[in-house]
Amino acid sequence: CGETHSNKFVIGAKQLCKSFGPHTVLRDVSLMIYGKERVWLKGKNGSGKSTLLQILAGTISHDAGDVERGEGINVGYFSQEISMSNGEESILNELQHYGASASDVFKYGIYMHFTPEEMMKKLSELSRGQRTKVEFIKLLMGNYNLLILDEPTNHLEIDTREQIEKALRDYQGAIIVASHDRYFVDAIGVGKNRSEERRVGKE
Repeated sequence: CGETHSNKFVIGAKQLCKSFGPHTVLRDVSLMIYGKERVWLKGKNGSGKSTLLQILAGTISHDAGDVERGEGINVGYFSQEISMSNGEESILNELQHYGASASDVFKYGIYMHFTPEEMMKKLSELSRGQRTKVEFIKLLMGNYNLLILDEPTNHLEIDTREQIEKALRDYQGAIIVASHDRYFVDAIGVGKNRSEERRVGKE
């Protein structure tokens, strides 16, 4: 899924700046991602990690600087602020909106440890962990060359987390992840050396 040539330019940012009122969150942040690179964003809470990921994903604008995506690059984004657009939809119906057949959706659901009965539950009835699993199924179903993940393991039980780790290890595109979970970061092949770590703000 998302296979990308190792030399292909995926995404770049140059001298990004972002403020919210008088509070400057990002100042002159730059990075370049190529091919199958896996980058771990580090920093304390409030250091601007989520803001940077949102800018790279295109969900909020930056005040200054530039963001450029490589030609044909599709970006999948997981936000720690999960919002279900239609709480009356079932999991099955929600996922079918992404172009998969019912049988394929059930296969993804089983992979994420949903029972067939749970797949018929309304989104409004789901726990935070179940909503997280639905969002990951959407990522797995998409043909994304870059995954941007903001604290993806919050509220997950161990067996589902292990399935997500396996899926991300097999993933053939680039990953940018913000996480306080060092075990998860290591498990998906990120952060094995300092060159894969990018700090945001001051430690």
